[in-house]
Amino acid sequence: MDFPKLLGLRPGVTAVIGSGGKTSLLRRLAEELPGTVLLCTTTHIRPFEEYPLLTAPTPEDIRKALTAHRVLCLGTPCENGKLTAPSLSVETLATLADYVLVEADGSHGLPLKAPNEKEPYLLGGESLVIAMAGMSGLQRPIAEAAHRAERYAALVHKTPLDTATPEDVAKVLESNDGLHKRVDSRFVVVLNQCDTPERTRLAQECAAALQAPCILTRLETDPSWWLDGRED
Repeated sequence: MDFPKLLGLRPGVTAVIGSGGKTSLLRRLAEELPGTVLLCTTTHIRPFEEYPLLTAPTPEDIRKALTAHRVLCLGTPCENGKLTAPSLSVETLATLADYVLVEADGSHGLPLKAPNEKEPYLLGGESLVIAMAGMSGLQRPIAEAAHRAERYAALVHKTPLDTATPEDVAKVLESNDGLHKRVDSRFVVVLNQCDTPERTRLAQECAAALQAPCILTRLETDPSWWLDGRED
């Protein structure tokens, strides 16, 4: 499956937000996109070891590196071997490569998340924002499954001890107090971790509650497999 085509990626800046597989999706997109690609973050990520890393490049450094490598990872080293935002602005990066893929929030490895007051860290001008959720978080207490569990529970009018349902996930993904906050560009949802019949069924219920175009997938176990998509 051609994920860039399915998601409708266009040249420019694409932000990936949410939880449950952002790094796996970024890897898949970088592999499949036809032109030059820069991978970076507005928060924190680990370097993509399969691609060259530039930590304080000039625009000319990037242009030169892209003549030898189609995909580059950019960022500023910080604690625990992670990277934070690159030294050049995303707007500048967009003039240097065909595609800039940005991880624009974090989830501490949990399948669900609610943003804090500042998240997602969108810059404006993105051609596409992809919001993700992991289906392994469904039918579990919000306190176990969600990053910022108290906020997640408040958004769906529950307590952290209550179970996360497909309707809850859809609400947090599309709410203007949730992951849709400050999004002023095209918006697509990816429901990941559909790796059992039950998780697939729950994802389909979540998709039915969404207004946005939605894809169901299982990136970690078989990135070429997908279930469903909706056209714009």
